[in-house]
Amino acid sequence: VTYRPEGEGTMSPTYAQQHRPVGEQEKAVGHAVRAGYLYAGMADVSALTGDMRYARAAERIWHDVVDTKMHLIGGLGATHGIEGFGPPYDLPNRDTYNETCAAVANVFFNFRMYLMHRDATYFDVAEVALLNNALAGISLKGDSFFYVNVLEADGIKKFNHGSGGRSPWFGCACCPSNLARLMPQVSGYMYTHTTDEVYLGLYGSSQTQIALDAGKVSINQVTDYPFDGHIALEVEPDQPHDFTLQLRIPTWVRERFVPGALYHYIDDVKPAWTVKVNGKRVKTDVNKGFAAVRRTWKRGDRVELDLPMPVRFSAALDHVKANRGRLAVTRGPLVYCAEQADNGNAKIQRFFMPKPCDSGRIQQTTIRQGPLKGITKISLPGQEVIENSSRTTKVNMIPYYAWNNRGEDSMIIWMPRTRDMAAASMVSNLLTQSDLGEVRVTHTKAGDSIAAVVDGAVPNSSADQRGPRWTSLPFKNNRQDITISFPETRRVTRVLVYWYQDPGKGEVRLPRDWWIDTRLCRKSPPSARERAIFSSGNDGEAGDIGVIVDAAGSSQGEKGPLEARASFPTEPKSDHDDWKRMKKYVTDFYGLEPNQFNMVRPDAPLTCNRLRISVLPQQGYCMGIHEIQVEFE
Repeated sequence: VTYRPEGEGTMSPTYAQQHRPVGEQEKAVGHAVRAGYLYAGMADVSALTGDMRYARAAERIWHDVVDTKMHLIGGLGATHGIEGFGPPYDLPNRDTYNETCAAVANVFFNFRMYLMHRDATYFDVAEVALLNNALAGISLKGDSFFYVNVLEADGIKKFNHGSGGRSPWFGCACCPSNLARLMPQVSGYMYTHTTDEVYLGLYGSSQTQIALDAGKVSINQVTDYPFDGHIALEVEPDQPHDFTLQLRIPTWVRERFVPGALYHYIDDVKPAWTVKVNGKRVKTDVNKGFAAVRRTWKRGDRVELDLPMPVRFSAALDHVKANRGRLAVTRGPLVYCAEQADNGNAKIQRFFMPKPCDSGRIQQTTIRQGPLKGITKISLPGQEVIENSSRTTKVNMIPYYAWNNRGEDSMIIWMPRTRDMAAASMVSNLLTQSDLGEVRVTHTKAGDSIAAVVDGAVPNSSADQRGPRWTSLPFKNNRQDITISFPETRRVTRVLVYWYQDPGKGEVRLPRDWWIDTRLCRKSPPSARERAIFSSGNDGEAGDIGVIVDAAGSSQGEKGPLEARASFPTEPKSDHDDWKRMKKYVTDFYGLEPNQFNMVRPDAPLTCNRLRISVLPQQGYCMGIHEIQVEFE
């Protein structure tokens, strides 16, 4: 180790995997994307040099990932603050991170482990990460992207760096470009070979020619994989010769959906795969995930591999708190989800599935029109929450990678198994004033409300006129401060601001700059008497510095500041730290985008009980805010 930082957050020794020499590392830690790249490089170095220290370390880390830290979709890095790995089994659904680049890195890492060990177990992980998380990172049109990949959405929370769906671009645009470099590589994952063996990894209609020691062989593959498990191969050697065809038999067709200890099937389905050569069934054993067929091949030989794709039901280890009492639905290598657009256009969290159902009650159809044309949809029995009861209904599900192509709706992978759990899931987890505490501001226009910025209501656009909002009218050119006093000391993970602006050429425009300061006060929030003192000047008249929002959300004091104020000079004294500027995460910035939440995160764990958002207007204009969200660890 040439340099070991000793700070927190982005400067912690584990953030960039600098805590130990790589050959001694045992756990997946830190930023998930750079971790995946590092682990892929370790596998490459061992394969090329024969120094197996790195391979042994990569193997230890791989087990830590697939046994404790990987989502069902192959996603890595559940923790927002560092875009990285959290504690074992900490795998939330609605509030996870799962950066698209981390899924790409997972593909790279596992493909290189597969090349080194010739073990399909690694390829099975790469396939799941590729066809589920990585592929979900880009829209079906190819023009918008996920940075963050959640396993559940309520249709309200703007989880994707301020957006509730895919975005055309990001300030840190690593994910679009990473997908652009991954997708052209996929054809190279389909076939690998030694001097006398041809390995079929990723199945898909294709043609290739491979040079073996005994001569060249052409292979023509025809299949509808991953929607259909029938794979037909035409083998055309330039002359008859012996070699082995190694056919991957995925983990999902056997004991579990994806390798590792985290997930297991809970149904009674026992699918049986088969291999035929020239119409005759061939019996072969599976070794390291491959069925070997060795013979003297000649022109016109035909191989048929059938991998049954019944609908399967999985559960997670009980250690995964987020998935206790839930089940997930898969088919072949694809994870399925239920989306609002296919289920009555109402919140999808109202459904639950008490147990796996028999295959005879499951319908599989191909979508014939619309953005999802050609994709296999499944329908299966479930229960729907209604008032104080429930009723039997059907739940329609699509592959996870295809969700969010028809609007910013609710979606879920891990279905609740009880009515109570479904009812609890229907509640949005957006925080409101009762969660955040007391909110104060240097000025609020008469008729507007500072309470609006913490009411949990998300507008349709920055110019949305339907609900309440906060504006600084009529004061132009003045800095405004919004201060939130939490009921208790909290650990802040991110802050999101949704700006308001007037339609057309109004007086309220997007601001020109903003920043966040925090403070740790070692005293309870001000009492009612202290609030009264704070909201008045020294002579008892309405002060020129503040608006106080009480528990009911009403405001006192509408007189605005004559100039920008950096703090509240009449705030009751207490034992506290000074205001400190929040250091933002390395890829974040104080965004000024309309029609979305603008997100910023601290670069290290941030403990405070007061948070101040300072905003500067454009010259000659006022400014406004629809909503502020503060998220905690």
